[in-house]
Amino acid sequence: SLAAQAVANDIVTLRRAREAACRKVSSEVEATAAEEAFILYSALVGRLKESLGLDVREQTQFGFAWHSCWEPADKPTPCYDVLAEEAAVLFNLGASWSLRGALPPRNDGESIKAAARHFQLAAGALQALQALQLEALLSEKCSSDLSNGALAAMRLLMLAQAQACFCEKAAADSLGVSTQAKLCLGAKRLFTEAAEAFAPLSSSHKKL
Repeated sequence: SLAAQAVANDIVTLRRAREAACRKVSSEVEATAAEEAFILYSALVGRLKESLGLDVREQTQFGFAWHSCWEPADKPTPCYDVLAEEAAVLFNLGASWSLRGALPPRNDGESIKAAARHFQLAAGALQALQALQLEALLSEKCSSDLSNGALAAMRLLMLAQAQACFCEKAAADSLGVSTQAKLCLGAKRLFTEAAEAFAPLSSSHKKL
């Protein structure tokens, strides 16, 4: 039937989108290419969750498995909640934006602004991830890099990196000393807050 064919087509589209979103990203070029795949797959997963409601969140027939960024060599633990898939895609989208902010050379005003924008986008992806409220997933022993503490720390780091870009832009534009000082103090505050947020994570990780 037409309905069955439509469902089959949707499944194929979802599978292909996931395959594209699962590719390794380790360079600025790969991060740029992966951005569209992450955004598309995130939208498809969101549509799946909206269409099937609790059914897709309470099923136990198939799992969504991703490697932890803390321990990528560890065997991934499958989660049976589609929220885990949504969370992993947002995490990787944020990571790709972070790469696009960190790796390209910042040798002129436009490249500095582009870096700041990508760090801000990464912070936004992590904020959206926090809004998913993943406590239930963590109780299933899903990756600890999705904990609220880890996400908050990484988000602060992205904001600090963006603020550092603003400092670079201000210096390149020869803005007033007081303006540059305010921007640099803002960057220092954010880096300090990020370091403080990461400290308990490092301590607890060493105890595992």
